[in-house]
Amino acid sequence: SCASTGGLSRSGSAAPTAAEVQERERLNQAENQWKASAPRSYSLNVRYSSFILTLGCELQTFNVSGGKSSSVSPSSCEARADKLGSIPALFRLARELLSERRGDVSAAYHPTYGYPIRFYVGNPKLEDDYFVFEIIGFTPEGRVGATPPRF
Repeated sequence: SCASTGGLSRSGSAAPTAAEVQERERLNQAENQWKASAPRSYSLNVRYSSFILTLGCELQTFNVSGGKSSSVSPSSCEARADKLGSIPALFRLARELLSERRGDVSAAYHPTYGYPIRFYVGNPKLEDDYFVFEIIGFTPEGRVGATPPRF
């Protein structure tokens, strides 16, 4: 597969496990790849799900230009724009979710741009305690039809 994937599980200890350290390193590498190849403007379609979800907001669309994001989604979904509205925001969210050490983590990154294609974190002891986002559409300015690989 072109996309890099991985997973880890929460441990009972306070110190990060080797798998957690490795996942943070993968996230850092992907973010550096994004910073080196990021287009100035792009469109982004993000699908997300969590144990608390506003109905009708499962799929959100954002236009990003010069680092500023504007939502194309219904106004009731605006609260998520700060966390889902740009690739840098998605990296911040992934880092926040990793630091919470809530449980199992699985991530995949785009092979060219490095952005997180899919990021999942969940508690293996509580099936309704999870958060996942997936980029289902990404179009850099000047390119048509650039989408993440399916997995």
